Amino acid sequence: GLQAFIGQEIGTLSKGQRQRVGLAQALIHDPKILILDEPTSGLDPNQIVEIRSLIRDLGKDRTIILSTHNLPEVMETCDRLIVIHQGQIVADGTAQELEEQEASNPQVFLTISKSDGLTVENVEATLKEVDDVTAVEVLPAADNRWTARMDATPGRDIRPAVFQKSVSAGWEVVELKRDALDLEGIFRKLTQ
Repeated sequence: GLQAFIGQEIGTLSKGQRQRVGLAQALIHDPKILILDEPTSGLDPNQIVEIRSLIRDLGKDRTIILSTHNLPEVMETCDRLIVIHQGQIVADGTAQELEEQEASNPQVFLTISKSDGLTVENVEATLKEVDDVTAVEVLPAADNRWTARMDATPGRDIRPAVFQKSVSAGWEVVELKRDALDLEGIFRKLTQ
């Protein structure tokens, strides 16, 4: 895609066009492995889409190692992810595999309306009675509500039992959700 710029000095090209020239220089000897460090850094959204598309096309017939902290770029571009923390590989797999691994032990959040006579201690004690709930912490929430964060036995979905317990306790349930980590959350968890 550089034919339109033949004869033009590189200093007059846009950053995205210069990135393409850099890729052309790297590809001229047809390497089997291409290492790219932050290839979309400093590009505008249109240029990012173009470079990502180019990387995906190039990856069809060669190995491309992409070093980046831009997690949306990883999701859009890569087939396999390796997370390195302090020189050690802490995760290796597809984005789906990493997300499924973390989803096997998600936290569950229950938001309820505060009512007369209901205390934080009562909410915690009631939720700890639910099978497979391993930890409960009640957090302050806005609009006269409380949110309880719960951990569960790995691989168990506690939401139905938590809902039933909440209803039998007479609580007004505002929200009940499982917080499976996205790629950014997984990265933060693995590298903290």
